[in-house]
Amino acid sequence: MKEPLLCVDNLTTRFTTSSGTVLAVDRVSFSISRGEVLGIVGESGSGKSQIFMSIAGLLPPNGQVSGEARFLGRNLIGADESELNRIRGRALAFVFQDPMTALHPFRTIASQLTEMLRLHRGLDHGAARAEALRLLDRVHIPDAKRRLDMYPHELSGGMRQRVMIAMSISCNPRLLIADEPTTALDVTVQLQVLDLLDELRRDEGIAIALITHDMGVVSRLSDRVIVIYAGNIVEEGTTEEVLLSPTHPYTQGLLASMPDLYRPLSALSPIPGYPPDGRQARKGCMFAPRCSRAQNVCRDVFPELTARTGRQRQACHFPISGSQGLAS
Repeated sequence: MKEPLLCVDNLTTRFTTSSGTVLAVDRVSFSISRGEVLGIVGESGSGKSQIFMSIAGLLPPNGQVSGEARFLGRNLIGADESELNRIRGRALAFVFQDPMTALHPFRTIASQLTEMLRLHRGLDHGAARAEALRLLDRVHIPDAKRRLDMYPHELSGGMRQRVMIAMSISCNPRLLIADEPTTALDVTVQLQVLDLLDELRRDEGIAIALITHDMGVVSRLSDRVIVIYAGNIVEEGTTEEVLLSPTHPYTQGLLASMPDLYRPLSALSPIPGYPPDGRQARKGCMFAPRCSRAQNVCRDVFPELTARTGRQRQACHFPISGSQGLAS
């Protein structure tokens, strides 16, 4: 494996609310290597985005984080705001899922791009504008010189997302966190955005954390996958291992609930039940109430993440063997 860029150990995130404490991320540990694409998948509300918001220090005041997140040798958990401000936008950058809300609607593309370049790279107005134009060309925006002085609403959804990617790479980051980067884009534009991210990984050596609920996106871009349920990692392995031979019932349920051109809609098999309430006490496997394989031990004993079957690791007392997986 390549040298780790980010090492997360026992990360836990809680939110204090008027109705009780919500556990959003529960003892999560993983790493991302230099130049690697790590897919982070799970249902909405599973804690995927909160993991990286916690690491970057972007939680609201009612959020509390414990554990370690060592990035370029520095622990970001508990770092002061001035240190985080030096890292965010430079070594660590985000691409958020909705560029229309991430971009300022009343400022031109040029003013938003050049602000980053002047703040983090110290460029003057002329140099920043020239670099902004180069960045728009880099992300393949047609007629970039004219687009530079447009407002976000004058661009298509795909172009706005490319602007967000241009902003995120403007300071040559080491790690790019792409949070649902293809949401609300049509299929053709989705492929273009994914190809652009892959190009940046290959040409610039950027590591990417790809947060998504779309297994198709993961299969196209990711080297490895971690599957999140109720704030826990329930399965981890290479993309091929996890998607072709899932060993955790939750992973298999996610894949079985995806539409397939070669199967009738009646063949879809949604996961029964609902995700747990983050305020409830934790005992045993959190997926047990929705799992057809669950036994008494599942409800009483928390399953540690380890390799019980196959090459990938799974947090399951009764994992699915290769002969029972989707690839069979």
